[in-house]
Amino acid sequence: MRTAREESKKAAECLRIALRDYNLKFGTVLNDPDMAPFRASPEFKELQEEALRGGEDIGSGFRRDLKLISEVQAPFRGVRRFFYVAFIAAAGISTFFTIPRLIF
Repeated sequence: MRTAREESKKAAECLRIALRDYNLKFGTVLNDPDMAPFRASPEFKELQEEALRGGEDIGSGFRRDLKLISEVQAPFRGVRRFFYVAFIAAAGISTFFTIPRLIF
């Protein structure tokens, strides 16, 4: 009889193969209710960390799916960061020219 740990290891290996060779979308793993027990396992956490490091064993589709998920969670993050930096730079330049005028 297999233990839960052995089953999780086998599931992680099967998922690596499916992600790499059969273009399984990682969103499917994240949203499938049948995968909920596996998502709570340490093996799933290892699979996620491997993907974040750019693991070649799991294919490029995995990283693309992670980017899409982060975009859904925080839409236009890059655009917002650009505007934050631009506004901070504009405020800094304005302060740089205004302070000396107030002093002199």
